[in-house]
Amino acid sequence: MKSIILLFLFSFSSFGAITEKEFNEVPNRILHLMKEEISASGLEISLNLNWSSETKNAGANRRGYTGLISLYGGYARLTEVTPQSFALTTCHELAHLIAEGIRVMPTLKYASESESDYFATKICLRKYLREYPTDKTPTQWQKSMCEESSSSETTLCHDLLITARESLAVDNALTKNDHWDDYTKLDQTISERTLYNGYASVGCRYTSYVAGALGLARPSCWHHKSSPLSIDEYLISYEYPEAMFVGEIKNLVRTNFGCHFQLSSIDFFRQSILSPLSMGDVSGKKIYSYSDCKLDSSSSASGTLSLFKGEIYLNLEARDK
Repeated sequence: MKSIILLFLFSFSSFGAITEKEFNEVPNRILHLMKEEISASGLEISLNLNWSSETKNAGANRRGYTGLISLYGGYARLTEVTPQSFALTTCHELAHLIAEGIRVMPTLKYASESESDYFATKICLRKYLREYPTDKTPTQWQKSMCEESSSSETTLCHDLLITARESLAVDNALTKNDHWDDYTKLDQTISERTLYNGYASVGCRYTSYVAGALGLARPSCWHHKSSPLSIDEYLISYEYPEAMFVGEIKNLVRTNFGCHFQLSSIDFFRQSILSPLSMGDVSGKKIYSYSDCKLDSSSSASGTLSLFKGEIYLNLEARDK
């Protein structure tokens, strides 16, 4: 009986979470392997590794020319997390700070969530798994996908797809109302707009992991073919003139990034004290929304208006400024 219990415990421990040693080693290895890309970004990036925290999350923050990646023990101890999927998570957070391509709009402060998923396997995790390969056996589907991609590094390709599947398991565990159960299926949705701000669905995120691993184009489930890659730079210490408002909508136009509209009337307008936006700045101007635009021309809109580089935007995220 004792041997059966020990066998069960060993089997269970081999499938879940990571050790504190791995928690500290993996992110530091990644920063070392990505030092050229980090240097090219112009940022100084450090790690906040908090093993004792129960937070089931990870994050990246930028202030000026410094970036901070925060990783927590509560996330690392999830049953579904492996050393490799934890490496992918670290790569995702690093990507927010240094990846180009599609960035949050309009400020460009961070790479978007989906761009960070894509960069993680296309660039960062590829470097990591080349140095720290797994001893895991690929499935027939993973073998076939690597054969079709004509990858010259077959074992690395297998490891990338194995890790993508492990990360899918983590995403499924953390997103209770959104699951993607079949790892052999990719999200073929053709999105009407590029997802600059916000998370893609679990299935679309997994599709980005696979696309990056196989060197494919950004998936259509989040990237609209008409959307150009971000080429401008984030403006540090920019002042955002702002005002809160309630108004009636006219001339609503849906676009590949969300929508834009004008205001036919303004029922409420309160300027920011620190950096005020005047009603004259808004009158007759298009107002841009980089979101899932749920407005229509017969409805009202409310929130915060921000003036940025000569254009008016609706409800910019504070963390993206």
